[in-house]
Order: sequence, then C-alpha cells, then structure tokens
Amino acid sequence: MNYVMSDIYGDSERFHEMLEIIDLQEDDNLYILGNFVGEEGSVDLLLELADSINIFPILGECDKAALDVLTLMMENLNSGNVDKPSDEIKAAAAKLVQLCGRSVMSEFLALDADAKADLVDFMAELPYFEICGVDEKTFILVPRGLGNFEKKGKKLKKYTFEELALTEVDYDKKYLDDDNAYIVSGSVPVQELSGEDKVYKSNNNICINGDLKNGGRLICLCLETMKEFYVE
Repeated sequence: MNYVMSDIYGDSERFHEMLEIIDLQEDDNLYILGNFVGEEGSVDLLLELADSINIFPILGECDKAALDVLTLMMENLNSGNVDKPSDEIKAAAAKLVQLCGRSVMSEFLALDADAKADLVDFMAELPYFEICGVDEKTFILVPRGLGNFEKKGKKLKKYTFEELALTEVDYDKKYLDDDNAYIVSGSVPVQELSGEDKVYKSNNNICINGDLKNGGRLICLCLETMKEFYVE
C-alpha cells in the first residue's frame, strides 16, 4: 500500500501512533509532504526518517528553513567560529524560529560531528515532489502547490522549491486533463478550505493537512483505497 501524510511538525508521538494505526509494513510506502520539522524531538524524527527504507519525506517550508540553518551552522563549526554566528546565520535562525521553533538547532548541536554531517546531507538530498502510480491512477505529491503552472511543456522537475512548497494549490482549478491524475498536497489546513477537520477533495486536488501544529489532528490517506486515517 502507498500512504501519504503531511505537516507532522516533529510530533513523533502522534506520528508513531499513526504508523501503528495504518500498520505500515516493509513493503508499504509512506510519503510525507513536507513540514516534518517542528517541535522538540524533530532531530530524532529526522534521524529516524533518514534510516527508514520505505518512508519518503518531501522538503517543505519548515524543513528548508531548518536545512538552511543547519548547513550554515555546519560551516560555522567547521571553520571554528562556533561562538561567532554570522549575520546570515542569525537571519536564517530567526526565520526558522518564526516558522517552527528553535529546538532543532540545540538538538542538532548535541549530535556528534559525523551525525551532524549525515543529517545535513540527508536533508539536502530530499526531493521537492514525488509521483506515485497506483493502478490506473497517478498521484502528484507536493508540499503545497504548483506555482506558475503550465499544462504543457513544463515538467515537474523544472518547478522550483518556491513553486512547489510556497505557492498554494488553487482548489477551484482542475490542473490536469487526465481524470485519473491527482494532486495531493499539505501545508494549507483543511479547516481553512472546508471548515471541516477531514481530507479535502476538489477538482482532483486533495489536501491532507489537518493543522496538527495548531491543535488539529494528523491525517493519513491510503492511495489504493482512499481510506482516511486520523490521530487526534
């Protein structure tokens, strides 16, 4: 089976509860549509994702902000300027704190040198999107949207991080001519789209962000059966 969830924000407890509910097996695949970095425990979650063979994270806005900071911190550590953060680090850290808190930085510093390097390398290699084929259906998995969308002539790999992770899907628009092609995204809370705390579907667009960060719930969707799973 193929599953998707999004916007975990470092909430390992509810993430693992969801894994138990869906009973994820080694031959299953789980895609995370960004924003897995967040509250305390995010680095442990990142290390777990890096070690997994069947969980595939996609880089979201919070994750990119964390990657930017951690990359600069690594450079600072390697140059011996630990006590002298640059203005660039300060600005990147301020952005990260605004988006999802500061704990990831202190947790990162507690790792040994090899673990720090491995974690940054893992995050730097994360994709901006995934495509999952299920039977006759195709699911385009993105963190947030398809900015500057072109129906013909622009392949997904040509889209920038900003277009995929910072631009919202227009849920009133059917992007693709194929009725068996779907865009699945997170980032925008379903409550803002429908007023309901459940998977939102419109014009072959599917949103699965249950706004866990602000007291909502974690959503997971099985692409084969379209069954919805929730953790309060």
